[in-house]
Amino acid sequence: MKENNNGCSWIHDLLSDIMTLSSEKERAELMGKYRLAYTDEADRLIIQDADIISEMLVRMKNYNSIINHKLSSLTEEERAELRETERIIDDNLFDYYFQPIVNTRDGGIYSYEALMRPRSAMKLSPLRVLKYAGLVDRLSDIERETFLNVLSIIDLRKNDFMGKFVFINSIPEAKLSTEDFRRVTKMLLKHSDMAVVEMTEQSEVDDDSLRKLKERYQNMGIRMAIDDYGSGYSNVGNLLRYMPNYVKIDRSLLSDIQDSPKKRHFVREIIQFCHDNDILALAEGVETAEELHTVIMLGADLVQGFFIARPARR
Repeated sequence: MKENNNGCSWIHDLLSDIMTLSSEKERAELMGKYRLAYTDEADRLIIQDADIISEMLVRMKNYNSIINHKLSSLTEEERAELRETERIIDDNLFDYYFQPIVNTRDGGIYSYEALMRPRSAMKLSPLRVLKYAGLVDRLSDIERETFLNVLSIIDLRKNDFMGKFVFINSIPEAKLSTEDFRRVTKMLLKHSDMAVVEMTEQSEVDDDSLRKLKERYQNMGIRMAIDDYGSGYSNVGNLLRYMPNYVKIDRSLLSDIQDSPKKRHFVREIIQFCHDNDILALAEGVETAEELHTVIMLGADLVQGFFIARPARR
């Protein structure tokens, strides 16, 4: 590091040093040295900007290291599936099937859920596609394509849905680019009377990001749904973070519910909480007449599942 800060060569040295960083500890030590050596106001601003760049660079290197480690552990079959997933995303090879959601009061269709199906000879499941997309940081591409594809179907065939809501699965932790955000927002606003954004309760989104998401959808007049409630780690406190318009009770709680007093008690409590807070309770994954009868008796507002209707392409 040069003592004299009258010239600009020290900036070249700083940038060269930044390129060698590989950890937060190294970054903190390096930036500390430059702050001590260069104290003029103009120099201080340069170091401040360089600090931001160095932080981004270290994070990127660490992220790439993690990705490379994960990829190195894949089998040949998994590598082939990963390549196929990237091809599916690149070429937007997604089809959508729509499953009816039925109102328990009158038996009529209340809404539909759009279910993504990758178009591939490998017959990859949606969950596997999401897994591989996450490995290579492409969940935001799926988020963009899901919204634009489903909203385009609504745009072209709005009369086919007869004014019913359409639930669109979202990955809230996936960050859209400015241009993608603009395109998705434009389409959502156009169909705000029909779109329901559905996200899982276990989504890895922090409180501040969730607050902004909720404000965004509320300002657009768009409803929110929480999927898979009751699977994994669920509690009322987490549900209070979302306070959605719909809570979809997970299939794991509904399977053979007619034979399980504990499941019935838990589901009854969820439904009561929903009703106390003006939330519609949706029982998803209903597959038998016994399950359907039980969730209706427990007070579910809406039901969805193979026993009601299978997804169909539109």
